Amino acid sequence: MSSALRPPSYCAPRREKWDYHAGMVQLVISILALAAAVATAVLLGVVAHNELAIPSDTIRNDGLTSAGFISIVLALGASILASDITAHAETDVFMRTVGFALTGSDDADPKVIGDRAKCVFAINNDIFHLNNVQTDRIAIQGWQRQQGLEQWVTVELHGNDVVFEETTQPLEDDGSETIRQLHAALPDAFTSHHNAYKEHELHLTTNNQDRVKTAWQYIYSHGCTGKRGHLKSESERAPVR
Repeated sequence: MSSALRPPSYCAPRREKWDYHAGMVQLVISILALAAAVATAVLLGVVAHNELAIPSDTIRNDGLTSAGFISIVLALGASILASDITAHAETDVFMRTVGFALTGSDDADPKVIGDRAKCVFAINNDIFHLNNVQTDRIAIQGWQRQQGLEQWVTVELHGNDVVFEETTQPLEDDGSETIRQLHAALPDAFTSHHNAYKEHELHLTTNNQDRVKTAWQYIYSHGCTGKRGHLKSESERAPVR
């Protein structure tokens, strides 16, 4: 049976989990900001009312009443809290997007290596240097087997510097005769190896090519910079910026 590959037909994007969570976080932020504004307005109204009720000869001359000071502190605290929540929400969305762009799964758990502005991320034993990627050479293609349901998306990454690193784990020596013979024939298989590449092709376990492209666009419009490269052929013309 033939296993030739062909691009899949268009699949309508489904509602994604991370989009829903991001929307809920933004809703919470809006509610907190509104509550802070209402509380501040109420407190300022009370302060104004109380100060207007005080005879002019008893008004303090030190400027700010205690109630006014409290209202300002509350307003500042609410503002700082809302800003902090917003920053965490944006970070969460960005990291989820990175995980999906690199694996095609919403369950990926990428880790930041060093300063996040350098856009170096680790997933298990793999390390990705996204600022080294030539964004105008990123090629995204969806595939499916002609006779079968298997679908996936490939993403080609190119750079003048390292874009991908991997560390292969050694085989476990259980002392068996089979392992002993294998150790004699392939000793390197029992040693850990680290490799770095200036080109790499991702194999993503998703059929949503449009979402993959959107994810890469998001990454390079929300912090990662990437590079510009020389396109070798028309087939490589798939800019994501």
